[in-house]
Amino acid sequence: MSTTLLDQLAAFVKETSAADIPADVKEKAKIRIINLFAAVGLGMRSGVENPLLTVTRIPSQPEATILFSGVPAPAPHAAACNSYIATSSGTEDGSRFAGAHPSSGIVPSALAAAETLGASGDDFLTAVILAYEVHLRIGYALYPYDLHRGFHSSAILAPLGSAAAVGKLLGLDKIALRNALALACLSSAGLVCAFDAYPSKCYQIARAVKGGYEAALLAKDGMPGPELALEDGFLKAYGNVETIDLTGLGSRFLVTETYLKIHGGCRHIHPAIDAALSLKNDEGVRPEDVEAISVGITSAAHAMEREEPKTYTDARFNTPFLIAVALKEGEVSDEQITDELLADRSLQALCAKTTVAVDAALDKNFPAERGAWVEIKLKNGKTVSRQLQNPVGEPENPLAPEVVGNMFKKALAGILAPDGVDFLYGFLQNLEKQKSLQPFFETVTKK
Repeated sequence: MSTTLLDQLAAFVKETSAADIPADVKEKAKIRIINLFAAVGLGMRSGVENPLLTVTRIPSQPEATILFSGVPAPAPHAAACNSYIATSSGTEDGSRFAGAHPSSGIVPSALAAAETLGASGDDFLTAVILAYEVHLRIGYALYPYDLHRGFHSSAILAPLGSAAAVGKLLGLDKIALRNALALACLSSAGLVCAFDAYPSKCYQIARAVKGGYEAALLAKDGMPGPELALEDGFLKAYGNVETIDLTGLGSRFLVTETYLKIHGGCRHIHPAIDAALSLKNDEGVRPEDVEAISVGITSAAHAMEREEPKTYTDARFNTPFLIAVALKEGEVSDEQITDELLADRSLQALCAKTTVAVDAALDKNFPAERGAWVEIKLKNGKTVSRQLQNPVGEPENPLAPEVVGNMFKKALAGILAPDGVDFLYGFLQNLEKQKSLQPFFETVTKK
């Protein structure tokens, strides 16, 4: 049989070492890992309940840490719990070309495996970077076909990223790695309609992460998987395609092509938020001066839109509300998307003046461009407008490392003592130099 896609991916993961990965790629990967822990912190600060801590009985012989809880658990379960909290905040990194959030599907599993195996920081970092390749190479081939068919990209890709990271850290050979990825394909599932009940969105990603971890363990114990799982099943089922692009594998690292979020809420709304903030800052637009607001968005953004939001989780996906917050507050942080602000009458008045419609012209270059435009008619008769091709935080307009650092420190404030937050940040900044991750785990379990 000729070499399969899974054979090629498995060989790449197995044969690529830390020394093969450029320093600038490692730096960008560390920023995304730091950002993922900030997402966990925001999830903790929001008070979201993690049902996986209570509804699933934790077996004996716990192996890994559930972040900031002090609760140990079997590694696959710890990975699922950490993924659930990270994705609950909706602030993890993402890919406009895959329509997915890779870090919450990869980092929790890599972290749990690294803890159980006593891996070094460089081992952990390498596994994360290589898992991004598997996750995103496949994701690029599927998107946006999978979205149009009702599938949730983050959930269907997470098992593959999880299995790749754990398989690398376990030191699986090429055949076992191929089996791990094939078995991960079999545990893949997730629907966009899960966003209608937001905790179920978090659950389907957490379940996918756990499935990928278990796939690697099963492959380690010798379980085979279908060699043509991608060609004969996964790609056709989710994307109606037959192959993936492996050009530049080992030289073009896709972890560098993900975005980071500076705003709260759905990423599809961020270009409109940026446009509104630009009009506020550059044109001096004030909420009390607004007569009407028109917004043009992509059809993909419209598919995620939640009209007439009733709760703050709905509000994350409501363009009029997030633009109103931007114009009134001058920023849209995750902590500003609350039931209290949703009930604010001045914001409701702005929402009532806002119309949102799909602009077919914005779809022409999607997903290479994820744009929007905002036009504001003022009470004095003047009209101002702004159009953006992509929101802030994309690789073409990246966030500075210190901005991500500040987000990390703010997110963990109150969860850990200030010296603990500073220690973690410095530790993660120098991750590839850490001989052991034990100091990290000791810090995140302190009360």
